[in-house]
Amino acid sequence: MQGSHAAYTRRGQTSALNRWFESVVTSHPPSLYRGVPVKLYYVTQARARPPTFVLFEGVHFSYRRYVANQLRAAFDLHGTPVRIVLRARAERRRPWRARTAS
Repeated sequence: MQGSHAAYTRRGQTSALNRWFESVVTSHPPSLYRGVPVKLYYVTQARARPPTFVLFEGVHFSYRRYVANQLRAAFDLHGTPVRIVLRARAERRRPWRARTAS
């Protein structure tokens, strides 16, 4: 039982997660979302107990399940639930400019 508890409370380094994530996305890229290619930039572990990871919105549920299974295998998280939280990437906006009178 100690192995499951250790996996439940483990935190991963962001740099190791991102190296792993880059290889996963390269070997099995996500499918199109509403006809647009999904761009995944990084993953981070938001919390432990249970291990919770943050990805971006617009990923099909089957790809989230694939990523969760790959996380379990790569970081020895067997026997513990893995949560994948989806967040939208903040869009860069241009600063508002005042209109010039003509």
